[in-house]
Amino acid sequence: MINQTNRNISYTKDQISAAEQDLLVREQEQKRQEDELERFREELKEQERLRELARQLKWRNLTDVHFDEGDRYLLANLIFCEAGGEPYQGKVAVGAVVINRMLSPVFPDTIVGVIYQRRQFSPVGSGRLALALAENRATASCYRAADEAMQGATPVGNVLFFRTPIPGLEGQVIGGHVFY
Repeated sequence: MINQTNRNISYTKDQISAAEQDLLVREQEQKRQEDELERFREELKEQERLRELARQLKWRNLTDVHFDEGDRYLLANLIFCEAGGEPYQGKVAVGAVVINRMLSPVFPDTIVGVIYQRRQFSPVGSGRLALALAENRATASCYRAADEAMQGATPVGNVLFFRTPIPGLEGQVIGGHVFY
């Protein structure tokens, strides 16, 4: 009977230890999610600040913008990375966001400057854009969308941001992105 009780105690200790470990993992995951949510809130606050500032300042005209050699190639490959599987209108919209940023007084005035601005486009940070550029993965529709955007086409007006939709974020949804 003593042996059985010792085994039961040992088994219960193991269960408690496993439960404590599980709780620790859950607490760490909750902390990570809370940190991510806070980072996202800060990001949205900064985006709203930039949008408001852009509304108050004079925007450049498309006729004042100079496109460098290679801009079409870069933009088409970014479109491929961000919206390669999206409807054509979504591809043009991604290109339009880049051009809108060039025209906005609060972003760089070149395609290279806009695309490579720190923490703006995830394919830049992940290395996916570099791989797409190295292998010219952009499709014909990505090039066509880049051409349209560079000529001023914008199915999303003068918005400056897009992302995958999340609850509470309002904007124009095209395919798997919300433009805001």
